Amino acid sequence: MHQQLAQLSDDPKSLAAAMDVGFTSDMPEFATQLTKAAKDMGAKTFVYYTFPRHIARATTAIQIKLFEKVSQEMGVKFVMATAPDPLSDAGLAGSQQFILEDVPRKVKEYGKDTAFYSTN
Repeated sequence: MHQQLAQLSDDPKSLAAAMDVGFTSDMPEFATQLTKAAKDMGAKTFVYYTFPRHIARATTAIQIKLFEKVSQEMGVKFVMATAPDPLSDAGLAGSQQFILEDVPRKVKEYGKDTAFYSTN
């Protein structure tokens, strides 16, 4: 069953069909709390790093829409940023290295009042 669930984990409907009880985070509240915390710390821009495999997941797609909506409501600029997939040839280290190198570029572009989040 564990093997089956690992393969279904990206599709909430399929996963729900295979279980009796399931729990997940409150995505609207997560987006609100994280964006509010960023704004309270002075962020004017919120950069959201992800990659196509994660964007294809229903839960991540919903989360992105929620972050966009909440950011707009709070007056924080929302920026999508694409990072390498940690399962690609570059691996986890390559994905992490990209973000470490990209954050200073984003700060230079958007200013020091920028918050960051990554689905990695």
